[in-house]
Formats: sequence, C-alpha cells, structure tokens
Amino acid sequence: MLRYRLLLPATGICLFLLIYFFRVTLSNMGVDGMVLHVSNLLLMTVSLINLRIVENGLKNGNPHVFVRSVMGGMTLKMLVLLIAIMVYAGTSPDGVNKYSVLFALVFYVIYLILELSITLKLNRKNHA
Repeated sequence: MLRYRLLLPATGICLFLLIYFFRVTLSNMGVDGMVLHVSNLLLMTVSLINLRIVENGLKNGNPHVFVRSVMGGMTLKMLVLLIAIMVYAGTSPDGVNKYSVLFALVFYVIYLILELSITLKLNRKNHA
C-alpha cells in the first residue's frame, strides 16, 4: 500500500524536475513555467486527497460508496483544475497562455491515469 502512495508524489517530483530542466525550451515554445509548476502541485495535492477518499471508500462494505468516491474524486479534480484556470485567466495581466493551459490538461490526464491504475490495483488487492 505504501508503494502506491509514493507513486503520486514521485510523479509530481519528476514532472517538477522535467519542467525545471526544460524551462528554456518551454519558454522558447511560449509556455509559462510557473503555471506548469502550480498546476502540477495543485493536481498532485488533489490526487493525494482523492486517493485517500478512495481508500476510505474501499474500506466500506457497500460497493456504491466506492463507485461514488471514484466518480466524486474525478469530478473534484476537474472542478479544481477548471477553477484554477478561471482564476489564472482573471488575474493574469498578460492574458491566458494557451500552451500552459494545454500542458496543465495533459498533467490532469497523467494524474488521472495514475490514480485510476492505483485505484484498480487497490480494489483488486482488497477483493482478492
């Protein structure tokens, strides 16, 4: 169970390092590195919270609780990302950097795939 919990922070650190080491290339492409760092940190935090909610849903004997926790977590993550994008769009003096928002959505997909694979492994282990 511990190795599954470490997968999300390890992915967040790897993405942080990738953004840091390729900051010049990303800047030449017109991508704002700070937006990527904030979206990475935000998605990693929400994914860790969601994983905890899913673990609690697995402990419950009712399978509907587990399904609700998975669907609620995905909805929570999408809403948090959309709110963050709207706050970024409203507060950015230079306008919205479309490439940074697209990279943030790619981060969302990466965290979603990781979180679902961890959830499926935990579910398999719980019902084995």
